[in-house]
Amino acid sequence: MELSEPLLEEAGDQSEYGRPHDFVSIAERFAPGDEPGAPREWLLAHVEALTEESGYDEEAFRTSLAEVTTDSETWVDDRAVYEVGGDRLSAYPPAWHETIGGSTSLVEIVRYLLDESNYQPITGGAGDGVTERDLFDVASAVGGFTREEAKAALEECREDGTLAEDADQHPRAKVYPPESDVEPDARPE
Repeated sequence: MELSEPLLEEAGDQSEYGRPHDFVSIAERFAPGDEPGAPREWLLAHVEALTEESGYDEEAFRTSLAEVTTDSETWVDDRAVYEVGGDRLSAYPPAWHETIGGSTSLVEIVRYLLDESNYQPITGGAGDGVTERDLFDVASAVGGFTREEAKAALEECREDGTLAEDADQHPRAKVYPPESDVEPDARPE
């Protein structure tokens, strides 16, 4: 099985990717094939390689992955890993892949997440909207963007007024449609 060097490099540099949801989210960007998610055995081969290279705890990861994996079709929370067909796993539920899979519209993705998906991040901080990090992760794992393309598209959307965002300095800036009922988070003091 061929390993993805970019995945190993990015995940090895970031301790936060030791959490199954976060690791699967990044792995989806590098996964083989055009189907949603990433093959389970391919994921675990990368965790094994990271155990040897970066000190990951493979046994703890496997245990945690088994605990958080669900067959739910819809959003559970931002710790869950979803079965999306066959032996493939995703950080996002099958309904998201069916509805916004391959989308190249950040506005469409944000509206779906806020209005239809039951998206409620546990780790996203206070306030309404989609965290910038979650938006980039979803756009690159489910939508038709790379992370760099999503960042550039968000800047364009902010400039043309189709999306609004909390102040750039906000540690967990939220993105939302400007005409929504969402109130921007207060600036930290």
